[in-house]
This record gives sequence, structure tokens and C-alpha cells, in this order.
Amino acid sequence: AAEGDAGSAARGACATLSDVQVTVTVDGVLVEPFAVKSGSCRVRLAAGDHAIELKFDNESKQVGTGGRLWGASLHLARWVFANRELLRGRRVLELACGQALPSLVAACCGAAEVLATDVVPSVLDLVRKNAARNGQKDRVRVAPLDLSAAGGIVGSWDFVLFADCVYFRGMGEDLLRAMRMLLRPDSG
Repeated sequence: AAEGDAGSAARGACATLSDVQVTVTVDGVLVEPFAVKSGSCRVRLAAGDHAIELKFDNESKQVGTGGRLWGASLHLARWVFANRELLRGRRVLELACGQALPSLVAACCGAAEVLATDVVPSVLDLVRKNAARNGQKDRVRVAPLDLSAAGGIVGSWDFVLFADCVYFRGMGEDLLRAMRMLLRPDSG
């Protein structure tokens, strides 16, 4: 899809997860989707006649672990693309977003509101850059959020996305507490 219109090709019926193909190139070279290293990266998600392609700079040296596309993020983005009809018109929040690939896919697929959060300010700067690079700067908002103090973004979110964000003792409890505060009561 052309820059600025990455979402128009993504709109379509839901697919099964196995129908969604993920292709990743780094510096123009095809790589295994779940072994993405540093460099200029393109991620293409496709199912049937529907596809989107997003561009990123993997900047792990400047930003730390949040500046790299991780396998879990690619898996979650694949789920979002497969379930794009469910997210269309909905409020989507991503926790510990890193590069915010799932957030960008949700925006391209028609989510009404997308908020990507992380605790690291330089990661949020990178998300803003990636959103602009992919024509989504007005559709993907960013905000700082520490899972242990999620009260700043309490809301009625239809979907709360997260991948690879529980690393230390106590973080699981923080995540559960955050989910209770963030999800809309009738969202399941």
C-alpha cells in the first residue's frame, strides 16, 4: 500500500490466523519473521486480497529492547490483522508497545482510536516516528504508562493488546490489575 494509505488495503473480512502471511525484510533482504535484527525493516501482512506493509527502523542500540521488533509483536500483529473486522470502529490500547506494530496494524485496519503506551520515553518518540512514516500519525496516539501505575489511562478500552511485557516478579499482578482498570466492563 502507498504511504499515507496503508489502511485502505487492510479493510476486509476476518481471516483465520493461519491465512495471514507475514513477510519481513531488513535492509531489503528477506529474513525469518521472528528473528528481526537492527536495520531498515518492512513488515507485510497479507490474507487473500487484503494486505498492508509497514516500515520501521529497528533502533535497539539507541532505544534499547523497545526499539526492536520482537517475535511476540509480530504474532500479535498477525492476530490483529486476522481479526481486523472485530477491531474496526473500536478503542484499542497497546501496553508496553515497543515499536507498536500491533497498534499500527489496528489503526490501518480501522480501529476508531489507538493508544500505544510504554514506560520508556525514547520508545514513545520512536512510535511517533513510525506512525508518521506509515501515514498513521493522526490515528495512533502515544502515552507513557508504567503497568504498576496504570491509573493514568483508566478508560473503557474495547481491546487491550500486549505481548512480551512480563519479565520480572510482580509484573504479572501489575498486568492483571492494569487490565481490570483499562478494559470496558462488558468486553470480556
